[in-house]
Amino acid sequence: MGEVILYQLHSLLAATALGFCRLAPTFYLLPFFASGNIPTVVRHPIIIVVSCALVQHYHYELSTLNEIDIALLAAREIIIGLFIACLLASPFWIFLAIGSFIDNQRGATLSSTLDPATGVDTSELARLFNLFSAAVYLTNGGLNFILETL
Repeated sequence: MGEVILYQLHSLLAATALGFCRLAPTFYLLPFFASGNIPTVVRHPIIIVVSCALVQHYHYELSTLNEIDIALLAAREIIIGLFIACLLASPFWIFLAIGSFIDNQRGATLSSTLDPATGVDTSELARLFNLFSAAVYLTNGGLNFILETL
């Protein structure tokens, strides 16, 4: 009886880990989930809770796979997660680049500061464009779109 419960708990934990592999790149690359805005201690439990919704999707796949297939499945999920994260983060990167370009053309890049959200040296207008695009994205149902996409 105890072995059955332990086996089910292990398979649920493995399914949650596979969901984490797909969700983590998105939470790392989007600017409003960046380490400057949400600390890692808070971000990882959020990813785990959200990945619990994907447990049903992976739970049945894991019962017939061996260790090598599970590792390949995890690698596939990481690649899919990176692809989705790059697609979701690209509009924010575009706004960051536009703001940097405008500040460069007007000569305001001399006063560029360290952006705590991304950890890179950005201009003020680039940071403003990035925050504005994140605010517009989130107010128009961006989180629902992210969860539906993943």
